[in-house]
Amino acid sequence: MMLKYLKQLGGDSLIYGLSTVLTRFIGLLLIPMYTRVFQPADYGVINLIAVTFVLIEIFVVFGLDNSVAVWFWDTDDTGDRKKTFSSWIWFQFSLALFIGVIIVLSSSFMSKLILSSTSYYYIFIIMGCNLPLATSHRFLQNWYKLQRKALPTVAFTVSITLITILLTIFFVVYLRIGVKGVFISQLISSAIGFFVVLIVMKGWYSISTFKRDRLKPMLKFAIPLIPASISYWILGGAGSYFVEKFASKTEVGLYQIGISFGSIVGVVVTAFQTAFPAFALSISKSENHKEVYAAVFLLYIGLGSIAASFIWMFSSELLMLFTQPSYYSAENVVGILAFNVFVSGIPSIINIGPNIAKNNKPYGYAIVLSAAICILLYTVLIPWLGKEGAAFTTLCSNIFVVIYLGIMAERIYPIPYDWKITLLSSIGSLLLLGFSKYYFNDSFFSKILFFLLIMTAIIIMIIPKLKSMLSKF
Repeated sequence: MMLKYLKQLGGDSLIYGLSTVLTRFIGLLLIPMYTRVFQPADYGVINLIAVTFVLIEIFVVFGLDNSVAVWFWDTDDTGDRKKTFSSWIWFQFSLALFIGVIIVLSSSFMSKLILSSTSYYYIFIIMGCNLPLATSHRFLQNWYKLQRKALPTVAFTVSITLITILLTIFFVVYLRIGVKGVFISQLISSAIGFFVVLIVMKGWYSISTFKRDRLKPMLKFAIPLIPASISYWILGGAGSYFVEKFASKTEVGLYQIGISFGSIVGVVVTAFQTAFPAFALSISKSENHKEVYAAVFLLYIGLGSIAASFIWMFSSELLMLFTQPSYYSAENVVGILAFNVFVSGIPSIINIGPNIAKNNKPYGYAIVLSAAICILLYTVLIPWLGKEGAAFTTLCSNIFVVIYLGIMAERIYPIPYDWKITLLSSIGSLLLLGFSKYYFNDSFFSKILFFLLIMTAIIIMIIPKLKSMLSKF
């Protein structure tokens, strides 16, 4: 039975992972073109705007994605599930439309506030119009995922991504209209996706199935996640503001390039984060589900550690392959941010216990406390170390989230995660990587040997433990 569940999750994760690989691979192919068109300062502008809208989306999403999943799996009745979706859709779309109008009306003010210049006001107008359209994509993606339809989810996501990328090439590379072209492309692709959502989800967003008595408990469950989401944004996005304040937009651009390459590890992370929650909730009433969660956790630690180690080890080669010399100094942050992406994915697995218990407080407390630590470290390390200080801060803060949440989740809903192997594989990899980068950074052959050493050590630790778990079933 356990092997059956792991195969199910493996199949879903493979599909999601392949889509992530495709998306990120296409994105990497665009970097050589972008680095010829954009200077690091231009990347800084794009990053600051993107980070700002990630924060805005937190208030639009309102934490309801999680509520929808929980209420969806509370019943097998399709009519009741439609009430859940319709209540969510009408609330979230109306909120997105309202906030979008505010952004359009205050575009000059926001441009001045975020970028210290009103000359980018038109981008905020574009993004304000884009907000409700882009928000609608979540409805279809979650609808597919909760029905365990991995292929349609991936088909929709990849299609929109490809359309966005092709439009970006047309506007930025061919027409050369600069930063504006990036956001015009997003607006057009969001509009296309919006009409797809309307067609495919017909019957699931009828106003007649909107129920306030369904929305209220969902909001009550979701509201504690909003401070946590803001705090999580601080961990991942606020660093750009501090880098811009204490350094420059050029440093922000280099930091963004580091994020782009570090997020290659997101191939593993995104696959698990996308497939695991719906899968985990769907088997939460099955026998031995805790052991399945523990096995999944072990697999994630092994794959994530290996992926992050690879990016760290070969960061300079990746930058030389895909960027121009003006971007090479981003090397120092790529490896740190790769491990940060890996570590930031762990809470999505270990928080499944509190999710089943319908108790999000530990996650909220962990993120809020970590955000406070993060802001403190930003103000101390970024003036001293620049973008490297921002990268190191986010990694340390996410490690704190894992430690705190792991302790609290164990008290609420005990699951036999193997923390010893987690520490050995993660910390051991970091120590070996630091040693090799300091002494053998100029030797490509030595880098290969050290990476193979790290990968072998991780596999040797994880495989026997995983076999032991499987042998019980």
